[in-house]
Amino acid sequence: SSHFVADTMRAGFLVTLVLLVVDACQCTYFQCDDLVYDPRIPRAANVTACLQANQQYTIEGTCKYCMDCAGDICTCRSNNSCDVIGMVAAVAFVLLGLVALLLLLRNALRLYTFRTTVRYHEQDKFAIEEWQKSPVMGFLIPFSLAVLGIGSGAGLWFLHLNF
Repeated sequence: SSHFVADTMRAGFLVTLVLLVVDACQCTYFQCDDLVYDPRIPRAANVTACLQANQQYTIEGTCKYCMDCAGDICTCRSNNSCDVIGMVAAVAFVLLGLVALLLLLRNALRLYTFRTTVRYHEQDKFAIEEWQKSPVMGFLIPFSLAVLGIGSGAGLWFLHLNF
């Protein structure tokens, strides 16, 4: 378990390092909407208005978060599109929701089998836990976790793609 955590942290560090190296652009010019400008010289009023209207730019005209490069022209990206942790969290929430959904389906199948095919005098030999018979523990909690996990993951994914 501790080796898994250490390996995961090392892998995350390496991915971050690779992303930083890949993202190392040499920007002579920046682009805000359709306007291309040099941040080292005074800007026209329409460029300044564009910078103020877009949160991903600093008032100096450089990028606040990260950027996309095309030659020596860079376009700044929003915080959400630069944030890898948000996507990891979205995937993790969806996966946890799917695990809860699988638990719910397993419990429903076991309870259905228990109630329909196991004879009364054989019920004590059937391997089903008491919590699996409970509507709250066996169904309501896994259902709530599935909806919450999948809904949260989908919401984070939507926010990441649209903001």
